[in-house]
Amino acid sequence: METHSRHLKLGGILSQSLRLLGGKPLTFLGIGLIPAGLLWASFGAIVLGLDHAWRSGEIDLIATWRSLSPLVRAGFILSLLASLALVFRGYAASVLVTSEWRQGRSISTIRAYSQVRRKSLRILWICFLCGLFTGRFAVVAGSLVWLVLAPGFPLAVLEGLGAMEASRRAWDLFEGNWGRLLLVYVLYLAAVVASLAVLIRSISSLPLLPLLIRLAISALFFGLLLLPSQWFFSVLTLAYLDLKGQVSAAME
Repeated sequence: METHSRHLKLGGILSQSLRLLGGKPLTFLGIGLIPAGLLWASFGAIVLGLDHAWRSGEIDLIATWRSLSPLVRAGFILSLLASLALVFRGYAASVLVTSEWRQGRSISTIRAYSQVRRKSLRILWICFLCGLFTGRFAVVAGSLVWLVLAPGFPLAVLEGLGAMEASRRAWDLFEGNWGRLLLVYVLYLAAVVASLAVLIRSISSLPLLPLLIRLAISALFFGLLLLPSQWFFSVLTLAYLDLKGQVSAAME
């Protein structure tokens, strides 16, 4: 009965999340720019090693990839995986920043990154691998796994739980509020689509700039592209803290 009596105050949580982003824009932007910077360095290192014609904008991606040595290819792939790991760590850092803000405290970008435990990132790796290895069903399978596991991510980060335990507890905690949570998913999807549209249009309008400058600008846009996901996890964190507070109050 107590489970069904919990009511998620979604309007207040959305308002809090926007105040958080508006109050700490540099913190969240910094979280996104760390993996973006690694990507820019990886692309830039390859560009500097190629001929002048390629660097001036005459790009044939397939021919360029084939021209790279196996060692360079392997290094580039590893840098992509490292960037992805930093993206996931950045999402966890966003959860920590949100939790500290909710409690009236502040935490720096670097400290938030350093406090993330690798165990808490398993949920995101599971979602990524499900999307990677399901072939033509990647979008559907990845989205379904994301829908099931994502609510548990704040619990994994803040309480140090494994992926399955965090997700199970999140499902128990959010019971009776799945309609509101689904609305958050819809808003998140709309924000991602809008951000992608702005990113593509912005990058396509920069064809006359030197390639390295375009890469730097693209890295900045990539950091901005992570903001919708940071906001999404901030909302989930605020929702978790709100429902957890209701449970604690009911037990007193």
